[in-house]
Amino acid sequence: MLQATKSFTTEIDAPPASSPRELVHWALGIVRRQFVIITSVALIVASLGAVYTFTAPPTYTADATILIDPRRVQLFQGATFAEGQMDTPALESQIELVKSEPVALRVIKQLRLADDAAFLRSDASPAGVLRSALHLFAPNEPSKPLSEFEATRSAVGVLAKNLTVNRVGFSYNLAIKYRALSPDQAAQIANAIADSYIAEQLEGKYQTTKRATEWLQGRIEELNQKRALAERAVIDFKQEKKHDCRRWQAFK
Repeated sequence: MLQATKSFTTEIDAPPASSPRELVHWALGIVRRQFVIITSVALIVASLGAVYTFTAPPTYTADATILIDPRRVQLFQGATFAEGQMDTPALESQIELVKSEPVALRVIKQLRLADDAAFLRSDASPAGVLRSALHLFAPNEPSKPLSEFEATRSAVGVLAKNLTVNRVGFSYNLAIKYRALSPDQAAQIANAIADSYIAEQLEGKYQTTKRATEWLQGRIEELNQKRALAERAVIDFKQEKKHDCRRWQAFK
């Protein structure tokens, strides 16, 4: 059986270039012909905006500031800060360290965020708030419980999505901003991120010092063994010479 299909195309004539008045009439004609489509799109956008405005919960942003003193703290090996100069790559590296996964995992463990189902479902970004608003009109689907690994990865994703770290002007201040649906939680997480960053830096310095100490102890032990061998060789040499002298005297 043959099926006949019809295609409908809208032809838009090229705008006349004779006068501005004719160009305006041509544009108004297009608007009149596409009035239904334009009106429908406007109504859909307005409806989504109204849904977002009336159903979206408010979001709160908490700030925390970290001051890096280059005169007292060496951020990492090989990083030098000249007096009165700004080392931009070094500070950018510190921004990435603040946003790094080890810091996030420390915060998640400290605040037990992986066990907080409300936190795992929260997304304070505009897209996340809009999705939450649209879910109000959709039936709730039962969700299976997350494993410990899945919950941790989800918590890391939520933290990364709502965290912003910037350098304040040309200073050595790092501004940490965290956005959440609760003001208390936003402040708690922002402060925890700053504390975790400092703890990571101290632990890194401790591990570096520990490795250096272990290396020095190994070198000291090696030198002590060499010294003991040298002293033993000197004693053996003296005893051998003394024994040779006695044999020489006995021969005489």
